Amino acid sequence: IDIIHMATVVAGASVCSRIETLLKSIFLFHKGTIHYHFIADSAARQVLSTLLQTWSIPNLRWSLYDLEAKQDSLLWVVSYHRNTMGQIKLVMDEILPRYVEEVILMDTDMIILGDVQELQNYVVAMRRTGALYGSAEDMYQRTTSRLKYPHTGYGENTGTTLYNLKKMREVNWREMWRAEADRLLRMIGSLAASEQDIFTSMAVYHPEIRLRIPCQYNFQMGWGALQTYCIPNKEDLNRVKIPHWTGGEKWSKNKGYLPYFNKLYKCIQQLDGSRFQDPKLNQTRDVPRTQLNVLAGKRKDTGAEVRLAVQALASEGIHLIQKVGKWSSTITLVLFGTDLERAQINAFLNNKKNKEKIPANLDLHFVYQTDRHVDYPHMYMKKIAVDTSNAENVLLVDEIEQLPINADLFKSVVSFASAPKFEKVVHLLKTDQQQLLGILTKRRTLQRIIAQGILDEDGARSLKMKSIDFEIAESEDQEEEKKPKLAKFPDEEFCRKEIDERLKRRP
Repeated sequence: IDIIHMATVVAGASVCSRIETLLKSIFLFHKGTIHYHFIADSAARQVLSTLLQTWSIPNLRWSLYDLEAKQDSLLWVVSYHRNTMGQIKLVMDEILPRYVEEVILMDTDMIILGDVQELQNYVVAMRRTGALYGSAEDMYQRTTSRLKYPHTGYGENTGTTLYNLKKMREVNWREMWRAEADRLLRMIGSLAASEQDIFTSMAVYHPEIRLRIPCQYNFQMGWGALQTYCIPNKEDLNRVKIPHWTGGEKWSKNKGYLPYFNKLYKCIQQLDGSRFQDPKLNQTRDVPRTQLNVLAGKRKDTGAEVRLAVQALASEGIHLIQKVGKWSSTITLVLFGTDLERAQINAFLNNKKNKEKIPANLDLHFVYQTDRHVDYPHMYMKKIAVDTSNAENVLLVDEIEQLPINADLFKSVVSFASAPKFEKVVHLLKTDQQQLLGILTKRRTLQRIIAQGILDEDGARSLKMKSIDFEIAESEDQEEEKKPKLAKFPDEEFCRKEIDERLKRRP
């Protein structure tokens, strides 16, 4: 089997949403086998592990590597570039196992709009020429602060980087780049573009080790990018194979060619991820595709707090994000919905205008609805809500719309949780009509009850625990909240036309 090796450096749980979109774009155009190597920090490894285990893509193999383990040894490469993880790209030959002799590295803020085999063809060319790495030219005008650098052109952009790892190990790349980095730091001081300055300098003094790849495979679109330098005419945008959302603003701007590629990105985002799955796989562990920590709250649990754990339909997600924010302690919200609904929530979370509406104490997870998982998976949603809650005490809510989130409820819940024999009791929250709204007890008790599939008095009885009802009075004057405005996504016709045209152009 011909396997293409790819790699990405992933820092932070929230970035994993981009990985999902990147993988969709790869397998939309490529039908061969990919072995993906993720160099990730601990937060990202947890998210990626769950996502990839529950997303059975038959032609995807994957491996996870510890990003933090290598970071400390690279702190001496000082840079004021906003991306503090870039130095990792200098040590791919050390991180990846020796059986990986070539790899295509891509940043998280990219998608592929063509067959990755085209890039692999350049990797094959590197075998013949003996080049150590391949990269595209940077598309940013040089500033006066960079005039003392050794190069006269724009330099390298490592968003897409091809590695000849076998050759790197043979010629001792480790010593080569370290010597050049030391020379640059002594001459210039803190580097402006981190590892990119080192790759650029290496290419100036050793041009034979760098293979130049066309700018279409790393089309940069950040603030100040010279987009027409690569694609002079808007009519030729279909030549771009890998758009790269460089810069701090990412997808929020609409200048230059960004509007067109932003629409294409959303087309990929909203694709049903189950189209890439093999229905025959994962039969023994039949769980829906799951992405943890779509949003990871900044506030952590303490022993005395009670975490609010809620599971609901994604169609109510944006409304619930704002409602549960009234809870005074930490919150877990698990949503069930489609890829489009997930993308709309992602757009809401990333919109700076909504910053004040997003609680700092909220952890948000997403479970995908697919052809195989059409019905709401009640027990699985509850399991995710409880298992991802780090607090000892948890209020698991079923009917969040009927539960008034206010100071009185919080005060009552905390008083119950502070009682001397709380660990032996299951508190059932009910309406005055005896409708069960939620359960308050120890997290480990909830896990045992969920494992049995019983969530009422019978669940407590099966564990030989006492159940106590406490009624919740419905709020008479609930504020009527405005229906949140959803982000606009491209219509199906536009997406189908663009994708079909690119599929036809595959070699």
